[in-house]
Amino acid sequence: MTTEREQVGASRTIPLSMKALAIAWRASSQFKGLTAASQKTYNRLIESFLEWHGHKATATPYSGNTGKHE
Repeated sequence: MTTEREQVGASRTIPLSMKALAIAWRASSQFKGLTAASQKTYNRLIESFLEWHGHKATATPYSGNTGKHE
């Protein structure tokens, strides 16, 4: 038994793929801080994008970057 909640489909996700990035973002505090309506909108857009690009690799590994450049 694991102590952390597993993401649905995470075991079938290619590491460093667009899908993996989407899973990480959905688990982030930034995403969880959005309103339910915003989460629903983003989820709809993300799923549409992932249908075509979910298997593709990201440019760099996701490391929890906040998007702020130094």
